[in-house]
Amino acid sequence: MSVLLALGSAVVFGLADFLGGVASRRTTAWTVVIGSQFSGGLILVLALPLLPSATVQTSDLLWGAAAGLAGAVALTQFFRALALGTMSVVAPISAVISGGVPVVAGFALGERPTVLAWSGIALALPAIACISREHSDVIEKTRPDVLVSAMLGGFGFGVFFVLLDRTGDGAGIQPLISARATSVLIIGAIGLATARLEPVRGRLLGIIAVSGVLDMTANVLFLYSVREGLLALGSVIAAMYPASTLVLARTVLGERLQRVQIAGLAMAAVAVALVALG
Repeated sequence: MSVLLALGSAVVFGLADFLGGVASRRTTAWTVVIGSQFSGGLILVLALPLLPSATVQTSDLLWGAAAGLAGAVALTQFFRALALGTMSVVAPISAVISGGVPVVAGFALGERPTVLAWSGIALALPAIACISREHSDVIEKTRPDVLVSAMLGGFGFGVFFVLLDRTGDGAGIQPLISARATSVLIIGAIGLATARLEPVRGRLLGIIAVSGVLDMTANVLFLYSVREGLLALGSVIAAMYPASTLVLARTVLGERLQRVQIAGLAMAAVAVALVALG
């Protein structure tokens, strides 16, 4: 069940990031982040009465708030990179780092996956790197600051995964509410202070709202995935979200897939199978 939840999280994360990237090309990254964070938090609060009751400790809310801070920084940097760079380059770079950070943290915290699971992890990270492969001219044209933003975004996502995993199993989704409230307040305040928020309406507003709802759905799936299994395994599978982002970039935006990227998708499928068998 843990693997299926993590895989679902990866698919939904990819959909959310694709919509966020599209929206970031039409308005500021700060506007997309605060709008998507607000819509995701709102749907979570509305769904709370329908979910089982939970026993929440103060530490759970504090871990959630810290995760929200890391996630807010990550989203801002990631959407900025998507807005200025090529989606099929930016998303996988972030994913490799976001998957690697929890693997290291999980090992440091005492997690010991099986040999098969480690084989899946070992295959997953280069698989994502293969997915990121593009023509050399595309890579050369990518601005250094875009690459830095992509890497910072990936590191922030990885820290978000680690901090969220520190919450108690009985806390339900309340840590996510704490995380989302923190990110909305911080990003909103900074955006207003720096005049980086722009009014949006119509179709663009809908895209941002749907991106936020999908992002929160993916977060919930991930949270329950790591509660069912290991942080290292759930995180590395969730980090494969560029696969769906890449497919959408190809079909909707016309970004070309190379043979090595297709090979990377096949490697990712094998990696998921190894983790599941492990």
